Amino acid sequence: MRQKMAEEKKKGEDAIVELKLDLEGMEASVVHREKLWENARENMETEISSLKFQLSSLEIQHDNKLKSVEEQHLSRLEQQALDQEGIIENLSLEVNQLRSVQDADSDRHVSEVAQLKASLAEKDDTIEALKGDRQQLQINMQTSTHNCEILKKQIAELNETLRLEKEKFEADLAELDRENTELKKKLIQLIKDKDSLWQKTDRLEFEQRIQASKVWMENDSVTHCMDCSLEFSLIRRKHHCRLCGKIFCHACSDNYVMTASSSRKERVCNACLMNNSALESLAGQSRDSDELS
Repeated sequence: MRQKMAEEKKKGEDAIVELKLDLEGMEASVVHREKLWENARENMETEISSLKFQLSSLEIQHDNKLKSVEEQHLSRLEQQALDQEGIIENLSLEVNQLRSVQDADSDRHVSEVAQLKASLAEKDDTIEALKGDRQQLQINMQTSTHNCEILKKQIAELNETLRLEKEKFEADLAELDRENTELKKKLIQLIKDKDSLWQKTDRLEFEQRIQASKVWMENDSVTHCMDCSLEFSLIRRKHHCRLCGKIFCHACSDNYVMTASSSRKERVCNACLMNNSALESLAGQSRDSDELS
């Protein structure tokens, strides 16, 4: 019985220690995960704000650049058209003049026509170059649009990552709540076990008081040890147990414990020693349970 009570005490102590360690570990884990989730959320919000600002700046720059290039291109084309109209008008006037003075200025007219053709060729080259610039601007615009699409995809991926992290955190938090509930149930069971130990302690104390109140046996009423059954003699003397009042030999009553009727240790039999040890063990378990609670 004493061994069983000791095992119950050890199991109760181990269970309480494990529950306390598990509860502390879970509380630390919850705090740590909350900090990690908060830091991740703040970092992602910062990155999203930065990407949105970059996207807005790129769109504004692209629009301004495109408008400026188109205005410059249109202005150049209009100016070139005006120049060409003027050139054509001048050519018409010069042709009329040349016709009127064809005979006298034939050589000069041929030379001027050649110069005008060269000028027109240069203008054509300039127009072709402007067309090339326009194509390059269109390519740049397409590149900027592609970059904008990439940034949008990155923002969408960041939002999805943030959502997944949030779901994972909520799942972990639910698991911690469930484990906390289980720990509370185990703690309630331990409290019930402690109450049961108190009841057993009270019962043993009551039994000890009953044994102590039994009638003190007379020496002449017993001729043999009430434990080992050996006969008493001049060598094997009689000894009373101070708890149950029965008579035993020296070997069967060579135990000393504190009793309620004395301020010093008294002789007791083996059976009363076991009962007293079990009572002290239960009392110790109850004190330990109170301290842990």
